[in-house]
Amino acid sequence: MALEEANTGEIFSIATLFYTRLRRVNGRVIDVAYFMHNLGYAQYIMELALQTKDTELCRYVDFLQQAMGLSYSYPEEAPVVAEKVDKTIDERQEIMRHMARNFPMG
Repeated sequence: MALEEANTGEIFSIATLFYTRLRRVNGRVIDVAYFMHNLGYAQYIMELALQTKDTELCRYVDFLQQAMGLSYSYPEEAPVVAEKVDKTIDERQEIMRHMARNFPMG
């Protein structure tokens, strides 16, 4: 997968949050490094996450799909995540602040 250098760190951070939430919601453990480099695996895992109908997971999936250039149609029973497009930048900033507070580097 060819992710832009500028996005790779941000995508990895969100993928790590996604991993943690997915493990809490349904006990599934994923390989984040493989997730970052195999679009088929990433898409499959995101589809599984959407099936949980967990709002936070859906937010992470929305961000990851946009950042990784993937697309997916939500099944009818999946929740509609409002503000999906309009709040992308605000959500990124919020998530990065959360990461900085809870997982300090260095």
